[in-house]
Order: sequence, then structure tokens, then C-alpha cells
Amino acid sequence: MVLFSPIRHGPLDSGQVTRLANRIGSSLVELLVVIFVIGLIYSLVFSATHLIREKVQKTSCLNHLKQIGMGLQGHHDSLNVFPQGTVPGSRENSLFPYLSWRALILAHIDQDNLAKAIPGDYGLSADPFTTEIGKVHQGPGKVITLFGCPSDSRLTTSWVVTLGDGKQRNLGMSSYLGINGTHHLNGDGTFFLGSKTRLSDILDGTSNTIIVGERPPSINLVYGWWYAGTGWDFSGAGDAHLGVAETNPGYQYYLECPFGPYSWGETPSKTKVHCREFSFWSPHGSGANFLFADGSVKWIQNDNRFILKSLATIQGGDLE
Repeated sequence: MVLFSPIRHGPLDSGQVTRLANRIGSSLVELLVVIFVIGLIYSLVFSATHLIREKVQKTSCLNHLKQIGMGLQGHHDSLNVFPQGTVPGSRENSLFPYLSWRALILAHIDQDNLAKAIPGDYGLSADPFTTEIGKVHQGPGKVITLFGCPSDSRLTTSWVVTLGDGKQRNLGMSSYLGINGTHHLNGDGTFFLGSKTRLSDILDGTSNTIIVGERPPSINLVYGWWYAGTGWDFSGAGDAHLGVAETNPGYQYYLECPFGPYSWGETPSKTKVHCREFSFWSPHGSGANFLFADGSVKWIQNDNRFILKSLATIQGGDLE
């Protein structure tokens, strides 16, 4: 009995060859269609995810400014004055040379331990950036999440920065600078060297006056330290505060930059141009968030640069 017999195949006829070729061709087309559809879905999902992430980061950035505003208000409630934009550098005139307004509100943003450490650290050294063993301040190398915009990944860690004396230190950065008015030498805004601004001094109205705005740290991380900084001309400008019509101080690093004055949004697309350090801008692209003296935060488009000058001063005659 034959249980099975091998099936013998002879040569394919022309019809079989044609059908086989058509089937293979159809399979390739189907595969390409599937690959295209998968690629399209991935592209759409990636774009949507990117947009959602950027929206979340932008919202978080705005919320950080609101919390900073509450910290500033807490300081004002306690002492009836906003903190100095930058504490003067002479030890004879101040206890905390070059300390930033951000460090002065630590107690009002749930950073009590760092706030309490400041007097003791300055007792050990009047230089907040000293590298001398046993005299190093606790604050400079800390990362304060509230002071950084999530859209800038550099704000999640401290960085090794070379100081003016050639020595290196770990320093934390900030995305937010106080508004010193039109220019750091004018002192017509809320925060500047030795400023002592009260809410009652803001004659233009608190809802018409910006006091803090977005500007990421400099590309080389030399400007934008949150704790303290000498800034340009030892005024603290560029580190703690900025004017809306600043000029180039002419330092070696800025010789390629125009003299200015600079205004909001002049270099919105040049993400790696160090000249933009003289104006407010943000990683969000089309504008930036600004904190007003009444505690509100508003988004201002790049093309509204001419409005910024009137909003930056506290006694410019722009009433509510």
C-alpha cells in the first residue's frame, strides 16, 4: 500500500510565471504602503508629542515666574521693599557683596536652609565665588529648579565655569532676570544695583510694569548665575538684571557684537549668537513670559518690542 507519493513539479508555464510576478509585485507595493503609513503615523505622533512637551514646558516656565512673583511679594510684605537687584560690591557698604535678588528671596520660596546659610557664608568670605577651601559658599553651586525654564536643558545641572582669576567653580544658572528699566546705568526700573524699590514707587501702575523677564544664561555660561554676580561694569547687569535697551560694554567676548542699544526680539532666531545676551528672549521662539508688579505673568510677542520700553520703567507716566 502506498502511503504517500512525492509530488513532482515540472517547469512553470508562462501563466504561472505571470501570476507569481504579479503577486510579488503586489506584496512589495503593500509593504511600501504599510511602511509609508507607519512612517506617517510616527511623524504625526512625534510632532504632537513635541508640541505637547513644549506647551507643558512653556506653561511650567510661566508658573515658575508666578511663584517667583509670590516670593518677591513675600519679601515686600516682610520688609516693605523689594530686594536689591544686586547688592553693592563694597563690603563697607553692604553685608553681602554682589548677592542677587534671587538669593534674597530664598526664604520666601521654601529654600530656608540656603537662606539661613548666607550670613555665615559671607562671614567666612566676602567673595561669593571664592574657591578657597573652607570658605566656599553653599549657594552658588546649587540648582534651584524654580529659577530655571524647563525649555532650557542647561538649567537642570550646575556647570564648571572658569572665573576671572582662572579658577573653576560649579555654578547654577537662571533663566530669569530682573528688569532694571531701560539701561542698567539709568536705574529707572525695579531691580538694579543697590535698588530699594517699593510698590508705592511704581507710579506707572503695577499692572503696567514688568519686573522680571526671560533671558537664558549666556552661551559660554559666564553670565546668568542665580546666586550672585558682578555683571557688566560691576553693576550686576547681565547676571541678575537687564535693561530693555542695553548697550554692549565692549568686553573682549563681545567685540563682534554691535554697540546697541539692543531691544526685545532683535535676535529671536539666532540661538547660538552670544550678542543676544543684551536683550530678553526665550527658547519658546516667538516671545517670552514677563512677570508684572501685580503678580500676573503675560506672554509678550517678539514684535511688541516697542511696548517693552514703556513697561520697563516705574515712573514713565504710563498709568493704569
